[in-house]
Amino acid sequence: MGDLQRAWRIKEQEFYRQKTLREKISFLLRYAILAPSTHNSQPWRFKINGNSCEFFIDRSAVLPQADPLRRDMYISIGCCLENFIIAARYFGLFKDVAYRGEGGDRVAEVFLHPDSQEKDSSAGDLLLAITKRRNSRGIFLDQKIPTGFLEMLSGIRYDEYTCPLFVSDEAQKGRLADFTKDALKTAYKNKDFRNEMSHWVRPNLFSGRDGIPGYALRLPLMASFLFPFLVRFKDIGNRLGELNARSIRSAPVACVIGTKENTPHSWLITGRLAERFMLECTAKGMVTSIFVAAIEIGGFTNNIRELIGTDFSPQFLFCMGYMANPSRPTPRYSVEQKCI
Repeated sequence: MGDLQRAWRIKEQEFYRQKTLREKISFLLRYAILAPSTHNSQPWRFKINGNSCEFFIDRSAVLPQADPLRRDMYISIGCCLENFIIAARYFGLFKDVAYRGEGGDRVAEVFLHPDSQEKDSSAGDLLLAITKRRNSRGIFLDQKIPTGFLEMLSGIRYDEYTCPLFVSDEAQKGRLADFTKDALKTAYKNKDFRNEMSHWVRPNLFSGRDGIPGYALRLPLMASFLFPFLVRFKDIGNRLGELNARSIRSAPVACVIGTKENTPHSWLITGRLAERFMLECTAKGMVTSIFVAAIEIGGFTNNIRELIGTDFSPQFLFCMGYMANPSRPTPRYSVEQKCI
């Protein structure tokens, strides 16, 4: 297990031992691969070209049942892209980012300075947060978000077409919880969804590098071996829906990120912004928990839009706050395994 979690132990000083730009880019990618992704599918590939790094779709990680529009795939790659850019800025290498044409496997390219410029120390807390961030499951503590924190997040924008909306009203959180519960109930009635999901849920001692280990769902050892079979052959949507709803209701704040457009480009920006927000939370000692069922399944996006009073289309939902027992890190493929 320790070997599978080695990816999360990055020593900053190792960057300065990298002699070539290619070696430095490979080091930055060690931060990129720690991004969250649906089912921990890690749907990204990389190609290092001289003074740039290209980001590609990994088609082996496509989830036709859980993510039919591939929205979450692009959001996941956007999270990965954000980690890479934060690391590149911190080490003084970042120059520019370009988003590539829609429809192909290449989605973005980050350009870097051939020699390190002045280090951006302001990104230091975020860099450390990349290695500390987890998608935590469970009940949030009754503890308030720091004063001014949401206002600070509201000031972070990557374009004028992507907007965060924060929900702290108990009644509104309750409705988001209900939407999530109903979406999961709908999903688990679908045998194809359950079959796909069962292939991504792993026993605690599984030695693979992707998927959701049972411990990430707070399952004990023996239950983690049985859970994939339970997911595949039994409709557990009611129980899972209720557990997720309880977690959302207990959170101090839920964040919905919406966009004016519904395109792969907008989903990439959503991913970048979502990851930045979750890292800011982690840097302040908070945990975050992602809940996208109501957006991906069951057609609840219009309900969410009406609930929070926005013209933007909801693309991503997560909760923030504090938990007594933060989750353990999930496994990752190595940078070498993800490079073309």
